Amino acid sequence: MKTNLDPSESEQTSLAQHCSDLRNELKAAKSRINFLEHELEQIHNTAIPFCELNKDFTIDKVNAAFISYFNIQTPVGKKCYEVLRTPICHTIDCPLQTLSRGDEYAEVEINIRTSDVKKVSCIVNASVLRDEEQKFRGILEYFTDTTNLERIKKEKQELGKQLRQVQKLEAIGTLAGGIAHDFNNILFPVIGFSELLLTMNPADDDWRVYVEHILKLSKRARS
Repeated sequence: MKTNLDPSESEQTSLAQHCSDLRNELKAAKSRINFLEHELEQIHNTAIPFCELNKDFTIDKVNAAFISYFNIQTPVGKKCYEVLRTPICHTIDCPLQTLSRGDEYAEVEINIRTSDVKKVSCIVNASVLRDEEQKFRGILEYFTDTTNLERIKKEKQELGKQLRQVQKLEAIGTLAGGIAHDFNNILFPVIGFSELLLTMNPADDDWRVYVEHILKLSKRARS
């Protein structure tokens, strides 16, 4: 029994190949994410102090170098201006305020007083952090001690590479999420029509094995 829904053999082959290509793209994206997450972990373990601030000025994350450099044991969850007091706090020159207005990168050299009245001079490099919808969610700040200018130049170059890796990680994460969403949108009608074809036609039709194969591959790709 033939119906208007019967796919040709070439259509079945093309559809199966398309599903396979999308599955391979998704695997490659996941592999890239794992690689960049490893690089991000290495960045977190770097000797350069860094912290992540959300748009409400709350410290979300720091590394061990930050704690050691500023001699602060429990900064996470506190407001940045409570932990690190600077002349630009609550001003338009604050990196968080600068980047929230649309800039992607900011650099400022300042003197910082910590909550235990320790005073340090450093360069603050800040870049934008965005969520999956590319909306501003906070900033990433790196602190470079200014006691050795030659060391600063080298660290700034390395910092630029590290910031680019963080941005790549976010871009890959957004890409993978989009691929997964599009892939599921494609699989939904493939699975639905395959199941419909199997229920509408006898079990001894010659093409049934092809539809069953498409359905099996599609369900495997969805999982």
